[in-house]
Amino acid sequence: PSLKDFIGPLQEVLWWFQSEQCRLAEKVVLKIDCNWKLLLENLIDIYHVPVLHRASFGAFLASDREKIRFDLLPGGAWAYQQEARPHAKGGRQLFPTLPWLEGMASSTSMKAGIHPNLNLSLRFDSLRMWQVWPVDESHSELHMYSLFTPAAFEAPDFQANYEEYKRFLLAAIIEEDGPMVVKLQQAMASRFYVPGPFSHMEGAVHHLMRHYLQVMSDDQARAESPSVEEQR
Repeated sequence: PSLKDFIGPLQEVLWWFQSEQCRLAEKVVLKIDCNWKLLLENLIDIYHVPVLHRASFGAFLASDREKIRFDLLPGGAWAYQQEARPHAKGGRQLFPTLPWLEGMASSTSMKAGIHPNLNLSLRFDSLRMWQVWPVDESHSELHMYSLFTPAAFEAPDFQANYEEYKRFLLAAIIEEDGPMVVKLQQAMASRFYVPGPFSHMEGAVHHLMRHYLQVMSDDQARAESPSVEEQR
């Protein structure tokens, strides 16, 4: 489909990702030794946050995970809103409020994903975009784009605040998520590996994976079906 047709059904739900009102601070690329789908699952999942990230932002999530409602959107896309503080030590706000959130609670936080590899995140003072790229079946690259309102860049302490923000996020990924997904990759390579059931808190993961399987089975069916010339 055209980009307009592909993105069109999602625009109303993703009103909050107003990247045109922001500036990019930096693109960071991380290399991680796992299959790209494991990273994608990890970026969606809220089930693990208070446990795996209890030393970083796990305590910032104010929402009851049991009550978070997922918007399951066309084409495997998903979105949800939660209450969570900004990403920084202690959850303090480092940058000016995003203009379109003025008047909303400072705990406003939103997440979304667009098939196949795009993950979007909002905190009260920042936007973030993740792209997950496969290198091979057991290696991936995670591209992180950090965006802020232009007013943030005018502050004399912007660079210091940005470095704190980046250190905080990268520590959570490299020290907390990274070892977990690498071990998961190793475990899945074992002949004893057996998939387990989804938690009811993994609705968005389930939705995306079902769409992925549908796309792959459709592609396989098309590949195996005879061409017009063959049918003749």
